[in-house]
Amino acid sequence: LRGQTLATIQQEKAQPTAVINRVLPRLLFGEGHAYSTPASGTGTEEAVKSLTGAQLDEFYRRWVRPDNSVLLVVGDTTLAQIQPLLEQRFGAWRAPAEAVPKKNIPVVQLAPRPRVYLIDRPGAEQSQIVAASVGPSRSDPDHIRFVALDTLLGGNFTSRLNMNLREDKHWSYGAGTRLTSAIGQGMYRAG
Repeated sequence: LRGQTLATIQQEKAQPTAVINRVLPRLLFGEGHAYSTPASGTGTEEAVKSLTGAQLDEFYRRWVRPDNSVLLVVGDTTLAQIQPLLEQRFGAWRAPAEAVPKKNIPVVQLAPRPRVYLIDRPGAEQSQIVAASVGPSRSDPDHIRFVALDTLLGGNFTSRLNMNLREDKHWSYGAGTRLTSAIGQGMYRAG
């Protein structure tokens, strides 16, 4: 698994979108923030190389627990049918004595001025341009309004950004926007 993950990280470093997804979270959220790691979830080479079985066990014990979980059941069943099976498999699962830990998700201030970062890819056949900012939290009272506005601006194929840059001007294979939903602030990006 370690070798596969390191190979995946190397593949990410060779693909423009994946490179952006590896770098952008740290630039927006800053070092040490829970959302500053590569967006793919593969982590860094240093972290993958140094990870031990004991650390994985500790992570699992600390975070994967019944008082920090949600169970969804989907299928051709009823609560009466599924509840005995769930009790059989999960009935003895108990939360540890210590409280559920909290992630480091501080509020991030917007950058005081625009910043431009260039990632040079010698010999690249295409370029990608991405604009990004810290966006609203999923719990923000205006979140649904933001999502509605985003849908019009760039959230689907027929939104204004793609229709203008791809269909009208033929400048791009596609353009759009995306808001990541998160407990803390999300990431809002256009590309």
